[in-house]
Amino acid sequence: MLLVRVYCDLGLIERFDPRPYPSQWALHQRAELYLELVKRFGRELPEGEAPKRGDAALFKFGHCWAHGAIITDWPNLIHANPSMNPNAPCREDNWLQNTELHKRPPRFFSCFPQYFIRERAKHSAELKYANLLKEITA
Repeated sequence: MLLVRVYCDLGLIERFDPRPYPSQWALHQRAELYLELVKRFGRELPEGEAPKRGDAALFKFGHCWAHGAIITDWPNLIHANPSMNPNAPCREDNWLQNTELHKRPPRFFSCFPQYFIRERAKHSAELKYANLLKEITA
């Protein structure tokens, strides 16, 4: 799971293994496993609050909120390829131009602790995050 890997590697959440998480869960079940996982570590942004770089966007696929992306500069985001291919690389997309995502209104979450929100504009945090995103999309 992209969000778990990125936020754990940045040290924003403690390391854990989210498995087992069946890849087609959202197509056949109604329990919000992925959404509940994100809520454990992040706070949902109030309606109308614009997401910032590094925040997460969740999209509903099937019955559940089961697809996550990381905001680079809204509406641009990085997400795993939703083609059901587990070996497909992550990619950067524009939400407005992606015909599959654009029809799905997102919910936004911040996994940054409050102290980091105030400090995340500082150069060192921005660099660490930017370098990790480059590694993921390379």
